[in-house]
Amino acid sequence: MGLTILSVAYPFAAVSSNASGGSEQVLTHLDRALVEAGHRSLVIAPEGSMVMGELIALKTTPGPFDDQAMRHSRALCRQALTRALEQQAIDLVHFHGLDFYFYLPAPGLPILTTLHLPIEWYPQSALWPSRPSSWFNCVSATQHSAVADNPHMLAPIGNGVDVERLAVARRPQGFALVLTRICPEKGIHLAIAAAKQAKMPMVIAGEIFPYAAHQDYFDQEIAPALGAECRFIGPADFAQKRQLLAEAQCLLVPSLVEETSSLVAREAAATGTPVIAFARGALPETVVKRPYMHKGLPLVLNEWLATAATEGSRKGMAYTVELPNGSSTRIVTDQLQIQPGDCVAVEKAGSTANIRRTSASYCDPGNSQALHEVEHTVQSEALECEKAKENLAKATGEQAVDLALRKAELLCDG
Repeated sequence: MGLTILSVAYPFAAVSSNASGGSEQVLTHLDRALVEAGHRSLVIAPEGSMVMGELIALKTTPGPFDDQAMRHSRALCRQALTRALEQQAIDLVHFHGLDFYFYLPAPGLPILTTLHLPIEWYPQSALWPSRPSSWFNCVSATQHSAVADNPHMLAPIGNGVDVERLAVARRPQGFALVLTRICPEKGIHLAIAAAKQAKMPMVIAGEIFPYAAHQDYFDQEIAPALGAECRFIGPADFAQKRQLLAEAQCLLVPSLVEETSSLVAREAAATGTPVIAFARGALPETVVKRPYMHKGLPLVLNEWLATAATEGSRKGMAYTVELPNGSSTRIVTDQLQIQPGDCVAVEKAGSTANIRRTSASYCDPGNSQALHEVEHTVQSEALECEKAKENLAKATGEQAVDLALRKAELLCDG
């Protein structure tokens, strides 16, 4: 006899193979697989969702998604879950939303929550529940490594994509593609800067959900850059996404958060489309590190973004560094991995400055004399870093760019 699985989606995004969000796409795959395996699949999701099992539809909440709207939608979701548990013999409740802890049923029924988003986005108390039979799973080994000591964590299950449906003949048309939800953490403005520097046309496809911060981000950071060389085409359904990936010269994934996976990067891999991404979170599990060339220009996100930042375009990260003499200095850079409290070296050479993490010994006041004696060596390293970045910008040919990139990383990164 088959199982009856009740899946609970995030109540603000429809579930379907055309969805913009990764959790909604994964839930679509799971629902289909359960039905095909002979199980009963019930899905609580917003109206307009398309599932193979039985949809328990939530009335769509109109935007904007402010506190009042979110409280209303969550109340509807709780009511739907309560009714389903009263009326159906459920074997397992499977949550997929960031806000799963708002809907937890009474003890007695096993629940599983798939953590689709960065671990730090969830309340820690929710990840260490007192409720028995409460389990979690991560969607990548990288994500799981941060919570591996949690006894409620099951082994990670990596996200998959429908390779057969994505099979398509590549016919690159010379444009860079961004395919994502439109929100600040996806770093779309950085992709725009990189494509512009590399003189490559860009197409941006994605959905703008009615959160004020998302709309403001589009209005302030994306809309001003749109034109003949940078087009925004709105959401793309599955067929459109497959066509865009087939025609794109490359896919850009400049995420500014620790990605737990990247369905779009895996979809690009399935279509044979090159991916250029920041090595954030689990992205290195999908994207192999190597340079990418366009018309003799290297499209290397970090290096081009550093150039944009020094020109005052606000496309890099700004750090305030406390100096040993009690003063401070502000550095705008492409270095995204530095965290508050890190000991860093600020290396000035010519008209440029580089910041990189360094040994905590450099920030120990007791080492001031030793630091003075090695000052010449440190200055020489700064000059070598500047030279390496200049050589990277001038490099042509894949092998030359790869060598220049490796030298820049060795000399400039902490």
